[in-house]
Amino acid sequence: MTSTSFVGPQIVVLTLASNASYALASPVSATIALGGNGIRVNSLSVNDAGATLHWNSISNRNYRVVYKDNLTDPVWLVRGDVSAINTSISFTDTGARGARQRFYLVAQTD
Repeated sequence: MTSTSFVGPQIVVLTLASNASYALASPVSATIALGGNGIRVNSLSVNDAGATLHWNSISNRNYRVVYKDNLTDPVWLVRGDVSAINTSISFTDTGARGARQRFYLVAQTD
């Protein structure tokens, strides 16, 4: 298994400066809020096949499912990648059958 990092919400401040080609009025900066690439999981069910996650998707987009067995684990482990063919997608983690607990994140990767 490889590890991955998810991009959470970020705030970016862009500051501009006047030069010989143009002049700026006030304000000379802008704040941009970026939402990150995390996807909200709509539901999670567990049965003999494993843990199944469901989320809203965008057709022809790719998603990555990562997990931790304990929130104190230092890295999220990649459980799998999946491509959406419509506006709803599910992923079954068959490896969860033997896990006492498991925590998940889903991110759009493109």
